[in-house]
Amino acid sequence: MSDLYEQALDVFPTLRARGLTAKRLREFGVEVTKSLQLLIPLYDPFGERCGVLIRTRYDKVKYYSEPAGAKQYLYNLFYSDGCGEVLVLFESPFDVMATDGFQRAALLGLKLTDLAIATLEGLGCTHLILAFDLDVPGQVNSFRIARELVEHGFCVCIYTKGLQIQDDYDFVRDYVLTLERPAFLVV
Repeated sequence: MSDLYEQALDVFPTLRARGLTAKRLREFGVEVTKSLQLLIPLYDPFGERCGVLIRTRYDKVKYYSEPAGAKQYLYNLFYSDGCGEVLVLFESPFDVMATDGFQRAALLGLKLTDLAIATLEGLGCTHLILAFDLDVPGQVNSFRIARELVEHGFCVCIYTKGLQIQDDYDFVRDYVLTLERPAFLVV
């Protein structure tokens, strides 16, 4: 019988399309249930496990968290070692898992919570790159979230090529660092 991780990657082809492997999912502590749901551990900014994000096989409810409030945190921010010069914010934890080489976190959906903003401010984050999914909801919401972040004094760049940020990060980072707070641009 094949490995549950490999079966899950077959059930969720977008994960393979992102370049994710069973090994990479394990590295991030993702567990796979017998029903092929993915259990993604969630941690608060202090590294304490605060819940789990569950990726279901159903389209109507793709994700839910246990406990329900755990989605208010930013995924991977604790393990990303803070914000650094520039923090890349993704829409999905799987985008975080599919990239390397820069500070990154995920919003766990398309909602920017008050706690997420307070966490970013508390960590001294000033420059953010939003690299959301290329679908209509991802692109539309990136503008809404960018506006919210600028209202809180952040410099924000909307990167419109999704995971290609892996290749373009150095260029985009250098460009975004030229901005004075608050500011907003689209690349």
